[in-house]
Amino acid sequence: MAWIMDTYAMTIGHSAHGVVTGKPISIGGSEGRGEATARGLLYVVEEACKLKKISLRGATVAIQGFGNAGATAARLFAEKKAKIVALSDTRGGVTNTRGIDPIKAIRYKERSGTVVGMPGASRITNDELLTMKCDILVPAALENVITLHNAEAVKARIVAEAANGPTTPHADEILARRGVIVLPDILANAGGVTVSYFEGRRGSQCASAEDHGPRLPRDGGHHAQASRSPARRRHDSRRQPRRRSHPRPRLVPVIWAKPPGSHPAPSQFTGARLSLPAEEHPRGSPADDLSRYSPRKTRRRAC
Repeated sequence: MAWIMDTYAMTIGHSAHGVVTGKPISIGGSEGRGEATARGLLYVVEEACKLKKISLRGATVAIQGFGNAGATAARLFAEKKAKIVALSDTRGGVTNTRGIDPIKAIRYKERSGTVVGMPGASRITNDELLTMKCDILVPAALENVITLHNAEAVKARIVAEAANGPTTPHADEILARRGVIVLPDILANAGGVTVSYFEGRRGSQCASAEDHGPRLPRDGGHHAQASRSPARRRHDSRRQPRRRSHPRPRLVPVIWAKPPGSHPAPSQFTGARLSLPAEEHPRGSPADDLSRYSPRKTRRRAC
């Protein structure tokens, strides 16, 4: 995310902290962003347990998916003294009715790349995990894993959707008819996007303060440009209009003299025309060129 923000900033010519979220804390990121999705899931499950009269302490939890959201959720549930009875990833799952230590599972997956085969747990499939007996089922991997075909076999009392769309509409109707509480993904996993929203808003406000804030330094002795960053000054210089490379013609009043041999009064030939100054005139003074005009007809010539 830092690379994306830096590339975008170089394209537009100034910093843009609000263009992406999930950045490192040193460049405008948010503390706790990595576990925000799982922590939000925990808060929603706690409220659902109060509604179902379930004590989270000692409740059995099965988690399908052991990525960022699933692994962090397992650790947070364990901190609340819940019992993790099953975990799984793309290669399969493991189960232990006496409980699985999520910290040991995380370390084992870092070494082997999967939770399958970790000591002290027996192997199961992902489909078996979804239908095993537990208090809280957390699908945190793929969408459409609870369908019309296996919804009747789900034995959990609460289904907390950490993944996006893990329950199909038909399965949702079946679970509702059976009295199973389904915490929808738009609520259960909204912790991550909520923190991202505040991070983006903070970045946008910083950019707005940089664009519209005071330009003068504290001593007030320099021009407004002095308080701008070099990238911002380059960006603002593109908005300046280009200067003309040649001077504009000027209106110079010229008194028309009576041409030689003409009868009308001189007052009839008095006026002003568009001309260059005498020092820039190609033929000398403007009066030297009056002989080209007839007494009855005058013309305007733009130089």
